[in-house]
Amino acid sequence: MLAHGASKPEKLWPQDHWRALGECLLGRGLRLVLPWGSEDEKARAQALIAAWPPGAASLAARGGLTDMAWLLAGASLVVGVDSGFSHLAAALARPLLMLFTSTGPELFSPELSSLSVTLGGHGQVPSAALACDAALGLLRAHADPQTQTA
Repeated sequence: MLAHGASKPEKLWPQDHWRALGECLLGRGLRLVLPWGSEDEKARAQALIAAWPPGAASLAARGGLTDMAWLLAGASLVVGVDSGFSHLAAALARPLLMLFTSTGPELFSPELSSLSVTLGGHGQVPSAALACDAALGLLRAHADPQTQTA
């Protein structure tokens, strides 16, 4: 799952970085799901989905907190910015790559640090290549043959 949206624009990761990360994950055979909470997030997600091969990624149905928890619980990997989706993924003990841009990871303390990697923060925007490497590392460390959704 690519949890690309945030309540504040300064927390967003660049759209071209998401596109490159998606290409990296798609190249490993994963299917991508993009949640959204606002019309702006939906438009950004749709632009990303249109940039990848048809059928490789999908827009998550908009639902409530329980619906999102079920969706996150089935993901083999969650990549997200500093947002509620990412924090919920950590609470559900899903492998998580959390990308920080304007904020920092010091307040993010997952229960199982072996399940999460944090990159960037305080104005340091992680590159797509670094995110790809970290995501692939998490996938290798937590391979689940039953699930191939990010």
